[in-house]
Amino acid sequence: MANSATPDILPLAAAHDRSSVGGKAEGLGRAIRLGHSVPAGVVVPIGSIPPKGEDAGDLNDWLGAATASLRPPLAVRSSGADEDLAEASHAGQYLTILSVTPEDLCRAVRECAADGVAVIVQEMVDATVAGVAFSVDPVTGQPGAVIEAVSGIADHLLEGTEDGEHWVDGAGSATGTSVLSDAQAREVVALAEALSQATGSPVDVEWAFDDRQLWLLQVRPLSVFAHQPTVDLPDLQTWTQEPRFPEPMHRLSFSNWFPIHTAALTRVFAEFGIPVETVEHRRVEGRVYSREVPFGGGGKDGIRLPAWVMALAFRLPPLRSRLALAKRYDGDEAILDLMEEWESTIGPAAIAETGRMRRTDLDRLDGSGLVAHIDRVRSHIRKLAIIHYRLTVGAVMIPTGRLGLFMRRHLSWDPSATIDLVSSFGDATSEAGRMLTGLAARITSEQRVVIQADRTAVLDVDGIEDFLDRHGHRVNIDLARPTLVEDLGRLVHLLLAAGADSANSRIRAEEREADALAALDPSVCDEFQGLLQLARRGRPHQDASELAVLDAVTLMRPIALEAGRRLATTGQLPLRTDVWHLDLDELQQMLVDENATVSDLVERRSEIAWAETHVGARRFGPDPAPLPGIETLPRSLHQTVGAILWSAALESPPPVREAADGALCGLPGAPGRTEGAVRFVAGEADFRKVGAGDIVVCRTAVAAWSPLFAVAGGIVTEAGGALSHPATLAREYGVPAVMSVHDAMKHLTEGAWVQIDGGLGTVTVF
Repeated sequence: MANSATPDILPLAAAHDRSSVGGKAEGLGRAIRLGHSVPAGVVVPIGSIPPKGEDAGDLNDWLGAATASLRPPLAVRSSGADEDLAEASHAGQYLTILSVTPEDLCRAVRECAADGVAVIVQEMVDATVAGVAFSVDPVTGQPGAVIEAVSGIADHLLEGTEDGEHWVDGAGSATGTSVLSDAQAREVVALAEALSQATGSPVDVEWAFDDRQLWLLQVRPLSVFAHQPTVDLPDLQTWTQEPRFPEPMHRLSFSNWFPIHTAALTRVFAEFGIPVETVEHRRVEGRVYSREVPFGGGGKDGIRLPAWVMALAFRLPPLRSRLALAKRYDGDEAILDLMEEWESTIGPAAIAETGRMRRTDLDRLDGSGLVAHIDRVRSHIRKLAIIHYRLTVGAVMIPTGRLGLFMRRHLSWDPSATIDLVSSFGDATSEAGRMLTGLAARITSEQRVVIQADRTAVLDVDGIEDFLDRHGHRVNIDLARPTLVEDLGRLVHLLLAAGADSANSRIRAEEREADALAALDPSVCDEFQGLLQLARRGRPHQDASELAVLDAVTLMRPIALEAGRRLATTGQLPLRTDVWHLDLDELQQMLVDENATVSDLVERRSEIAWAETHVGARRFGPDPAPLPGIETLPRSLHQTVGAILWSAALESPPPVREAADGALCGLPGAPGRTEGAVRFVAGEADFRKVGAGDIVVCRTAVAAWSPLFAVAGGIVTEAGGALSHPATLAREYGVPAVMSVHDAMKHLTEGAWVQIDGGLGTVTVF
């Protein structure tokens, strides 16, 4: 748009061209022309808003003139060209700002248009009841309209932070007083069916009643029916859902990371003589499952051999030869070399290389150049994955396991007491939360008001640029999830909800150390101090190298976004976001061959849609066999393989199922006792539900979730043990945590008030 031109602001009834007005406006325009009641409004076409700072006065005048007949308050809504398509709706991925005054209209329109979309400005409905309706069952695709309804406006229902009344074919399932009358329900069903008939496809409708009538707020084709994929796994093998990946995993992300992951584990297991071949992963029903592959190959899982058989196996070739590889790590020298190599060479070089790759100008690369860049990035990820797992085993598991075995032998300490000695010395993952807490403490009350009114103002906070540069580009392997740099709403919520700095978490470690020195025979105190020093020095390396891996993996996200844009432009993909449903080799082939396509995108989308609404089976196949005990190993391997087995048992223990005195029981994760409201977190999109002091209940938490720990008052997980990520993070932040509470998300209720005791491992519901 020329700066002097007037934007072609259209009445909604004239919204025809999707490429100009976006899918949401096109759908509302069609509904108006069909005679349905839609709140009065206008649409500002794509590309009609001048850059910020240019012609601001003119834009105010243009918007004021175009909306003069509209009664405030107003609703300002984004309308993307690829939104509300039959192939995919992109529901909830564009911005809506409610209760906008004429004075704030220009700012709200600019904010909604920031992603290069059209903007709708409408009168707000003073809703008494509102919700969504589907002309068919959205999960199965079977006939029968489905309604979700809440009192007032439906923004919390649409965000997933509030549950609504559920109606099927106009019949409510709620008992007692209902927010929606039978007559209103029938009217909503009739609206959904009429729109479905007019468009020739099932539809998803947003609606609201005020004191006068029913209003249509949005209509879109019901894009994807969640369909349960066929499970095809080998018989007699144990496949366990990976708690470290609590959200569905898209194909591109899986094919980008897991071949590298498996190859790195195979190499490192061999280097350290670990009696496991590798860990194999598969996508099942859109989620990640894993299986430990026994040394020597496949076979039947879940059988625990008698100790004497295991002891014999460890003394026979070829397993004896494999175990002998661990002998080079008997002493401290090789372990110290590993740490020093990361500290002085590999770590700094890797971080610098990731920064250089992030600054690559992707626009200047043709298809072949983009493919070559993908190969360079994956080579970088591969190198980091290998060093990360070497550090995990050599710098953390072996030193910590040695210390644990020493404390068990000399003082009969349980593992949690040993972990208290070392866990607070690895604080790389908590740096993000500590920076966020520091930024929050410096924000004035006036700044808070401005940020709450305009989330882009968060970018003006002193220090936020450094925080985003260091911690804002990270995802938990799945590339389809937006980063903090992209999701300013999540960033604003975390920043404004962040609590005060936690107390020094090393105090407990120092107290434990004093207890140990007082109880140990003086003749072994020097040995204890040596083991403790090595274990404490190694703790930061696992976390720091993992964050380096995640930052390197995330380099693939802007590449995928650029590739998706190009493939949608050439027509090889219907939508740019379909890139997430491609395998990596398919993506690379399509970038160099404009005739290359895939034929089953609908099935691939439906698989993810199923995974988004179903948690999936925890396990397929027999129960896994427990790890072999240290007593089965030759004594010469206790300080290496035995130490590894001690640490591995703490990372993923079996869930604790029993309850006591009405409390849910798990495992101690991080000491302390606190009370708060339960907030279920399945992924980063749920962070906005968590207020200061709330109790986060989740399948597990991962390193990329670190900023959430600056907000939460306590953590409860369904999986993991004392060395798992959520336990480690909780101890670093000084937040009480309970691990491995079996089916916690079934036994607890969103919003329930609970007390957790991280020292005892209990959750009590009030």
